[in-house]
Amino acid sequence: MKRTLVRIGLLVSLMSVISSLSAEPGSAKKASPNVVLIVADDLGYSDFGCYGGEIKTPNVDRLAANGLRYRSFYNSARCCPTRASLLTGMYPHAVNLHVNGNDLSDRVPTIAEILRENGYNTAMAGKWHLSRARPRTDEGFFSQDHLAWLNNQEREDQFAPLKTYPSQRGFDRFHGIIWGVVSYYDPFSLVDGMDPVTEVPEDYHFTGAVTERSIDYIKSMSAEENPFFLYVAHAAPHWPLHAPEERIRAYRGMYDDGWQALRDRRFARQKELGLFSEECTLPPLDTGELGSWEELSEESRAIYGAKMETHAAMVEMLDESVGKIVDTLRENGQLDNTLIMILSDNGASPEEVHRPGYDRPSETRDGQTIKYASELKAEDVGREIAWAGIGPAWANAANTPFRWWKKESFEGGCNTPCVVHWPAGLGAARNGGFVEGSAHVMDVLPTILETAGIDYPDRFSEYDLKGSDGRSLMTEWQGEDADQSERMLFFQHEQGAAVRWGKWKIARLSESEVWSLFDMESDPTESTDLARKHGDILQKLDTAWNEWYAHVIPDYADRSGAGAPR
Repeated sequence: MKRTLVRIGLLVSLMSVISSLSAEPGSAKKASPNVVLIVADDLGYSDFGCYGGEIKTPNVDRLAANGLRYRSFYNSARCCPTRASLLTGMYPHAVNLHVNGNDLSDRVPTIAEILRENGYNTAMAGKWHLSRARPRTDEGFFSQDHLAWLNNQEREDQFAPLKTYPSQRGFDRFHGIIWGVVSYYDPFSLVDGMDPVTEVPEDYHFTGAVTERSIDYIKSMSAEENPFFLYVAHAAPHWPLHAPEERIRAYRGMYDDGWQALRDRRFARQKELGLFSEECTLPPLDTGELGSWEELSEESRAIYGAKMETHAAMVEMLDESVGKIVDTLRENGQLDNTLIMILSDNGASPEEVHRPGYDRPSETRDGQTIKYASELKAEDVGREIAWAGIGPAWANAANTPFRWWKKESFEGGCNTPCVVHWPAGLGAARNGGFVEGSAHVMDVLPTILETAGIDYPDRFSEYDLKGSDGRSLMTEWQGEDADQSERMLFFQHEQGAAVRWGKWKIARLSESEVWSLFDMESDPTESTDLARKHGDILQKLDTAWNEWYAHVIPDYADRSGAGAPR
C-alpha cells in the first residue's frame, strides 16, 4: 500500500594508492579521496558507544577503533548555524545564519560547489534546513491554512525559494527535506532534486530513506571515473521521537533508574575509554524544572522512560545507517580511499514541544490529532501521533559529562562527538586514538580541500573571496602537533557566547551574565570558575570576543560581498 505525500587533496601518496589498489580493486582509479560526511541531529555527546553510551552503535564504534576520535570538536550549538558553517567553512554569521532559520548566503560557496567545480561528483541525502521557512499564506505560521499544509492535507509544490535548494548549491543529486523538523513517518517538504515527492511506502521512516538513497548514490557514483562527495544529513535523533515499536522494545526498562544513574554509568565508561581522566569531575545535573527522577510521579517516570527508550532506538537506527553505507563503500571498492567523518550539529536537545504551528503539524494526513507534551501517555511515544522531545534532564545526561545542552555555548551545547576514518590517508598507526587539541566544523571544508589538492577560490560568482575561517586538520590527523597557541574560536548563538583559546575558555548563558572562565585541560566539564583567579585571562578573552562580535558582520560584508546578513 502506498501513502500519498504532498508533492512534496592533498593527493594521497603513491604508497597509499598502491595500498588501495591491493586492498580494494577499483578504488585506485580515483587519486583524490571520496568524502562521506555524516551528520546527526541533536545527538548527545555520550550517545555513541565509543563516547561512553550504552546504545548499540557497533558500526560507529568500529570506525572509531579503526580511525580517530576528537574529545573537543566544536559546532555552532544549533542545527542551521552548524550546517551552514560546516558546508561553507565560515562562521555562520558570514553566511546569513547569525540567527536560526535563514537562507544560506548565495555569495559564499559551499564545499559541494567548490568540489563540483573541480571534478567531483556531488550528492546529498537528508535534512537541508538552510532555506528560510515561510508561511503558506499571509495569515502566518499558526493559521489553519498553514497547518493544513504542514499536515500534508493541502498541496503546495514549493517549500522555499527554489534558488536556495541543495540542487542549486552544488549538489548534483539530492533527496531529502527542505525544512528542518518533520514527521519521520510522513515528512513535510520532501523533495527529489527540485521536485516534491508524491509517494512513500506505508512502512516509510525518514532515517531509512536517507540511508537507501545514500546507498544508491554511492553505487552510481562509484561507477563513474571522478571521486565523489556525499553529504548524509540525518534528522535523527532530533524530535519528534519517532521509531517503530519493535525498535523501541529492545530498550524497554533500560532507563527506569533515571537520568542521574545513566549519567553516572556513562561517565564511568568514558573514563575507561580514556576520553576523560580519573581526576575529571562530574558537575551537577541540569534538569530544568524537572528535579530528580525520584520526585516524578509513576506516570511521569513511565513517559520519560519511553522518551529515552525511543531516543536510543533512533540512535541505533542511525548507527545501522552508517553500517550500511560502509558496507556499500566496501562492496564497491571505495572504502579504503574514502574519508568518512561522523559528527553532530549540536548537543542533545532539552526541547519539549507543546503546540502545533510554524514547522509542527496539528494532524496526521488522515486527520488524527497529534499529541504534544502535556497530552502524551507513555504508550504514545514513538508513534506518528506523538510529537515528543526527551526534555532537559535526559538531554543533560545524553551530553555526559558536560553542562547544559543544545543552543548553549557551554560544552553540552557546542561540543560534538567526531569520528574520522580514512585508511588510505591515515594508515593504521593511529587506529583508535584521539586527536589532541580543539577543532571546529568550519575546519571541515579546508581539510577536505587539502586532501583533494584543491585551493579555496578567489572568486565565487561575481564576488571576491578571502578564504575560509577554518583551517585544515591534516597535521593533527597525521600525528603531528599543530600550533594552536594563537587560535581563538568564537561562539555566539542567541544569548549564549564563548571563546576558546588554547586551554582557556570563557562562556556565558546570556548577555546579562558575567563570563565564567575555565581551564579546559584540567577541567573539561566546566566545573570550576577561575574568573576571579585569572582576571587577566578573562579580560583578554572578553576583549577579543567583543572585537570579534563588533566586526564579524561588517568584516564579512567586506570579505564576501554579501552585505549584512538579512
